[in-house]
Amino acid sequence: PDRVLDMHATAYATPQLDKQQDWTLIHSIVDDDNNNDNGSFLLVEVERQLDTGDSQEDWVFSNDSDPILLPSNVIAAWGDTPQLEYHGPDQRLQSSIRFFGDQV
Repeated sequence: PDRVLDMHATAYATPQLDKQQDWTLIHSIVDDDNNNDNGSFLLVEVERQLDTGDSQEDWVFSNDSDPILLPSNVIAAWGDTPQLEYHGPDQRLQSSIRFFGDQV
């Protein structure tokens, strides 16, 4: 990928483009060689301010290292074209990330 879009969703529907684009793509790697031991994968490195000041469309990332706190929910989707379109079940993810957890 050569870009990342800052979007938000409030329902199970097409996400909306944020008025303020806060995410920056630092680096990405695509390996679609299914013949290696790891299979195919997409690795991206992105960055954003913890508090963008955009209270309408962004969450503030707070210190979530305390085990009593829940990790942050994240969603992502990717495609092979520059148009925003349905990505299918194999080009999306929904997960939780503890941004301030112990480093491995």
